[in-house]
Amino acid sequence: MGNNESTPNNYSKTLKQISNGKDNNPLFKYKDDRKFLKKADMYYFLPIDELESDRMQLRHDVEWHVWRTNFSSPIETTLKLGGAQVLDVACGSGLWALEMASDYPLSEFVGVDVAPIFPSDVMPSNVTFKQCDVLERLPFSDCSFYYIHIKDLFQYFPSKIIRDQLFPDLVRILKPGGWIEIQDRDPNMINAGPICKRLEDMLSLSFLNRGIHVKNHYDDMEKLFEKNNLIKYRSDKKSIPYADLDLAIQDFLSTYKAMKFTLTEYSGVTAEEFEEIVENASKELIPSNSEFVSRKYFGQKPMIYDI
Repeated sequence: MGNNESTPNNYSKTLKQISNGKDNNPLFKYKDDRKFLKKADMYYFLPIDELESDRMQLRHDVEWHVWRTNFSSPIETTLKLGGAQVLDVACGSGLWALEMASDYPLSEFVGVDVAPIFPSDVMPSNVTFKQCDVLERLPFSDCSFYYIHIKDLFQYFPSKIIRDQLFPDLVRILKPGGWIEIQDRDPNMINAGPICKRLEDMLSLSFLNRGIHVKNHYDDMEKLFEKNNLIKYRSDKKSIPYADLDLAIQDFLSTYKAMKFTLTEYSGVTAEEFEEIVENASKELIPSNSEFVSRKYFGQKPMIYDI
């Protein structure tokens, strides 16, 4: 899955271009053979390569274990009947859209992301992917979609950008009666051990330097839905002990390692020291009875007669 850089020959060619200083792509930069957006100082500061696709698969599997569903909004009947247009924002490797397209073959699914790590060849006929900057005006007409899905909102979009740019544009392209749903993971766990707490402090500092205030992000979520005139707002959260799910420990390790360059930028910790901190933190999760928290927020665009 993903672009052709996943093949050994192309990957070697890419590394050679990097080492020769010939990779002049205006979107991307490379650190220790990992591929990043050049806008990573603003948002989307995880890598965008094959290893990141693997991490997204792992996160997807963990979240499925938590919720046992790909959505919580009351949309299943409409999806089954068919004809519904669904948008997956910051779709990453496209896993969510592909599963939904397979489960609901009579509806249409579109995934958009600034990073083209989604499939480009074999896929269900009712799913398409588009590369675009999701912080620009989205390339869709008003009232195009019945359902809009965003996953891992906190990692990719600083609160001010969500409030001032992204969310109003999502409401613009949402049909009256349609739903927006956000699935997110708390950056702070329950019962964090001392090494895990150190990682969380490094994460908070990194977010703060990007204009993201952890507490405000969640406190403002209901206000965000209300300000954009969405009704029937609901939120839900679930906490899962790491001891109950080995996949979650793998997810912890892969996610923090993927954020290595971002978190070491402001902490004064070297990349090698950071790797050791992450490994030691993962060993605290079970003895400390640590739990991770997954959240969902969803609301509906009113019909004309509801306004």
